[in-house]
Order: sequence, then structure tokens, then C-alpha cells
Amino acid sequence: MPANSVKCVIFSRPESVILALLICPRKCYTVLYISVPDHRTQHESARYRGRPESVYLSHFWINFMNKHKGKRLFITGIPTAGKSYLAKVIIKRNNGIHINIDDIRRKIRNNPKYKKWVNFYRDKDEKEYYMTTTYGKQWQNLVRQSEGVWPAILEEIESYQNETRLVIFEGVNILPHLAKKYLPFPGIVIIGKLFEEVLNRNKQDPRWGETEQLQKLEVESFFYGERPRYKAEAEKYGYPVFETADEALEPVIEILR
Repeated sequence: MPANSVKCVIFSRPESVILALLICPRKCYTVLYISVPDHRTQHESARYRGRPESVYLSHFWINFMNKHKGKRLFITGIPTAGKSYLAKVIIKRNNGIHINIDDIRRKIRNNPKYKKWVNFYRDKDEKEYYMTTTYGKQWQNLVRQSEGVWPAILEEIESYQNETRLVIFEGVNILPHLAKKYLPFPGIVIIGKLFEEVLNRNKQDPRWGETEQLQKLEVESFFYGERPRYKAEAEKYGYPVFETADEALEPVIEILR
């Protein structure tokens, strides 16, 4: 390709840009990366190709250029579904690092910027909350809390950027729509299989309530309210969904190879 014979080369996939920069002299062309707003489908993105006015530097592109040195994975889903168990099994096999989002929330509990969201549930009467709040509204509240504390979560994730070992980030606040927008690495969602199993785990390590009645109300919210919504979000944004940690183990090993 003669120098300056092509004025502009447009790519819609970031990996294509990297390949072009590696195999072709940079002076031969101007590279434009097209990123489609709001993660539109590949079919929709075709409409933007060849239109330089649509080109902008997306958050995904920034993350791609500043990608983490080691392998990364996130695990999310309803409480007491086996997320921590799976993370610990994988980390033990790979000599990696397990970051529990609950620990991040505890660290920022007294930060004025995040206090409202960290203590969102603790400041309420649990029985009244679960008895009077619809599952739809409960999910909206979880979304609001997750988005409220997300800057702190993202900052913690980025602090491991130069870590060469595997790092697994695990917690309920890594909602699929946030992961899709901000995390340039894979993840999975675990939603639990049987109500009784989730209830028994919650009794052993209660999320909130001290009585058996409150613990059951919690699990009803997790299983019947959050479970289908995690599943729907995961499927919408292309993340694998599993009912149990054991079911997810082998697929996760494949993902990390």
C-alpha cells in the first residue's frame, strides 16, 4: 500500500484497529474507531459504518486500550446462590485473588458520598420493607444502590489493573448492565436452583434479618423477585447464567483458559 494512498480506514471492532496498527505503517492512513452508543447490536452498528461523524472514543475503547494485565472474571447473582464458594474454588486452583464487593461496601460505609446507598437497607424496618414493597420496586432499589456505589466498585476493580494473577470480583452489585458498560472482561451470573437450598444457606449466614421469619422474607425476595431479573439482564447482555456453583465450575474454567 503506497504511503498516503488511503486517507482513512474505519473499523467497528477494536481488535481490528490493533491488528492494523501492528501490520501497517501508521503514516499510511488515519484510523477511526466506530463505537455504537448503548451497545447496539451488530446489525444496528452496520448503519454507522462509513460515517466519520458518528465516530467517538467510547468507554469500552478506553478500557480495551488499558486492559488488565492478568485474567479477570466477575461473578454476580442473587445472595446465597454460591458465588463466594465458586470464586474461592477457582482462586485456589489458580493462585489468584478474590475480591468480595461486600468488603468494598464496608470500606465506604462512612464515606458521605456513598453512605446513603451502603446503608440503604439497614436504615429501614426489614419486615415492613419486604411486606409492603413489590418485587419490581425492590429490584429498582437494588439497581439504584448498585449504581450509587458503582464508582467505588469500579475504582477498586481498576486498582488491580497491573496485577498479573487472576482476579475474581464477586458480589450482587455487579449488575449485568453495569458490567457490560464498564468491564472489559467476562463474567457469569448464578441465580440459585431451589428455594429451600437458598433458604438454608441464608439461615447459616443471614444477609439482614435475625429471625427465621425475616430470613424467609429475604429469600422470597431473592428467589422470586431478583432471580428472574438477574436472569433477564444476563441474557440481554450476553452473560452465561447458571443455577448452581457446581454447574458453573467447568464453564468458568473454559472461560479462563
